[in-house]
Amino acid sequence: MNHSHGKLRLRSARRVTLLALGVSTAMVTIVGTAIAAVPNLEQHRSTSINNSLSKSTTAACPAGRTLTGVGGDITGATGRVVIDDLSANATRTANLTTGFEVEPFAGNWFLHSYAMCASPLAGATRVTASTATNDTDGKSITATCPAGTQLTGASGEINGGFGNVVMDDLRPNGNPPTSVTVTGFEVDPDASWSATAIALCANPLPGLQTVVVTSAVNSVNKSATANCPAGKKLVGLGGQLNGAFGEVVVDDYTPSELLTSATVTGNEAVDIDGAFAGNWSVTAYAICATA
Repeated sequence: MNHSHGKLRLRSARRVTLLALGVSTAMVTIVGTAIAAVPNLEQHRSTSINNSLSKSTTAACPAGRTLTGVGGDITGATGRVVIDDLSANATRTANLTTGFEVEPFAGNWFLHSYAMCASPLAGATRVTASTATNDTDGKSITATCPAGTQLTGASGEINGGFGNVVMDDLRPNGNPPTSVTVTGFEVDPDASWSATAIALCANPLPGLQTVVVTSAVNSVNKSATANCPAGKKLVGLGGQLNGAFGEVVVDDYTPSELLTSATVTGNEAVDIDGAFAGNWSVTAYAICATA
């Protein structure tokens, strides 16, 4: 990647602009139906405003429900926006999804934030781990569930990237999963940033497993969809880019409406480096439990 002084000047100007932006959240929409095995499992979705500015939106669980997993996606900005946050809050009641433009983009685009919610699970906890804050590219960090618990949902943040860093990995580890790894790669050079992994954990759920699907390896934009087996529903998800190293952004970490699958989409980053000729793939992770 060409780390030119011109990029650094552009990055600095963009950061000042983005820091001044407000956060907008639209009406939360409940989709899907209640599922009894994980009590009252359902999906909640919020939609941001549709404009040409970097923005956030928050999907919240209703009273008496807490997060099992999170998701988020971008519409209208193919390769021009990074998902900076898929951030489950400390009380496990809401998911903040944030998108930052890689380069100034005049077109309108919007975000969805997804919250997979259920009645509180036994042993529920939230574990966080963060990298150092510095200018090192390719930082990675893992948050691990306490002994005796398992991962129901993967969550993560890029801190201080402001569109210059892509969350390359939001990867559940193990089957059944017990940890989540977040990796960040610079799209454009950045002075100082960190990555945070957030593990949503609980006592083992019946039939908890991770379904992993990887796309073809080539140089075009692509998606992968991981489907839960019959009799199981989605409680969380994750995604990973393979071989892209900051040249591709994730547009979608999307749970299906009926919580049966997870789709992850990668698009080549539209930045001052130009087109990426290398081959890469995308991996989707569906965290599923008996319905």
